[in-house]
Amino acid sequence: MGVSEPILQVERLSWQFGGRRLVDAVSFVLLEGEARLLLGRNGAGKSALLGLLAGCRRPTQGRILWRSDLAGTKVGYLPQSPYLPERTSVLAYLAMFAVSYRVPRPLRERTIAEALELVELQDRAGWPVRELSRGETQRLELARVLLSDPRVLLLDEPLEGLDPIGAAELLGVLEELRRMGRTFLIATNRPEELTRLAETALILDAGRLVFEGTLEQLRHHLKLPQASWSEGLRAISQSQSSASLR
Repeated sequence: MGVSEPILQVERLSWQFGGRRLVDAVSFVLLEGEARLLLGRNGAGKSALLGLLAGCRRPTQGRILWRSDLAGTKVGYLPQSPYLPERTSVLAYLAMFAVSYRVPRPLRERTIAEALELVELQDRAGWPVRELSRGETQRLELARVLLSDPRVLLLDEPLEGLDPIGAAELLGVLEELRRMGRTFLIATNRPEELTRLAETALILDAGRLVFEGTLEQLRHHLKLPQASWSEGLRAISQSQSSASLR
């Protein structure tokens, strides 16, 4: 799938919390139709960056410039550890957010049904949230995000805690959304499972951007397939940490 004009421009974005700079002068451009991985070890700043882009926190410095037609709910955010009311049914949970996202009343029932069908949870509509598996819970949260028909999806560790079957099911949904033209920025510690979805990557280390390019360039940089993704990414982090000490 080709890419076109910029949908997001990030300019020297920084965020400081508790005396630590968790995002440090990060700049990049995300193109419409692009699917990009956001990589880095735990604590590198991936979640902090996604939270800034989603508007959940205010930058200390820098600018986030979304394309003018992407105001409000056209950017969908799936946090790493969402809170779900366990006693609420799947249908009631989505209905609550359909109101919150201002889905017009005549369209709510159809919008919810389409979201459930897309994530293959239509047979779970009446179930309490607490009875869903981890993979089904992730797909429910994705359905919640999709209620507003977002053009961009910011996903924070969407495969975390999923078994191989649950991961494959969620990946199938994400691939379908990709075919529908959605733009993705996905923070993950499991890049090997998402390489068929994405074509570019960013790597953060200690809040700083240390790599930006295509996955093919990243494979060359990491000397893959001789090293695994995890080994290669660890090597990048170690080299950046060593450089910062010199």
